[in-house]
Amino acid sequence: MAAFQFVITLVLLGWAQANTCPYPNGYFPDASRCDKFLECRDGVAEEITCPDGLLVNEKAAAFRYPCDYPVDVDCGKRTAPPAAASSGNCARKWGMFKTGSDNSCGDFVNCVDGVEHNFKCPEGLAWHPTLWRCEWPDQVPTCNVEAFLGFKCPAVDELVAATNPIYGHPTDCARYFVCIEGNKPRLHVCGDKTVFDKAIGACGAPENVPACANYYPPESETYSA
Repeated sequence: MAAFQFVITLVLLGWAQANTCPYPNGYFPDASRCDKFLECRDGVAEEITCPDGLLVNEKAAAFRYPCDYPVDVDCGKRTAPPAAASSGNCARKWGMFKTGSDNSCGDFVNCVDGVEHNFKCPEGLAWHPTLWRCEWPDQVPTCNVEAFLGFKCPAVDELVAATNPIYGHPTDCARYFVCIEGNKPRLHVCGDKTVFDKAIGACGAPENVPACANYYPPESETYSA
């Protein structure tokens, strides 16, 4: 079945390269350019180029608009378009791109037809410029992890490093760091009005951590008439 589908794809690509319609209606990828396709309507073919930043997805159904983000497209032997002139933080008119320095790893911009929409990853995560998603900062090559998180894992021996040691945040009771392999800090946040309790190596009740007993403001009392 896979071989049959591969042959069909090659046939469709051949038709697209010849600017003829393999079927009366549908979208068919160009054989050589990753950003071009044929749109066929009632047997009439029109060559179309995807908007800047988008590429033709060969795996898209024939009747679905084929232009997708590059992260979802495998160009194979098809040629990708040359780099376009950037505008502001938008390397292309469509796409998601890292903004700021390597110390502000969680900032990125979603460019929609050249219009910037700024976003931040959830606290403690960094934007991965290749995968187009938020990841742990130690998994993002361009991120200066220690500067981004403001924390450096203490030096430990191999046995301790293998346990992924945990450390409280130096200034915030509700946050703590897990040092993966002893030297890759990852920020975690306690929930449900808990704080990091060093004694148990996890989040717990504030009253059990004297220095953090008043971390959360007291709940206001309500009285019924």
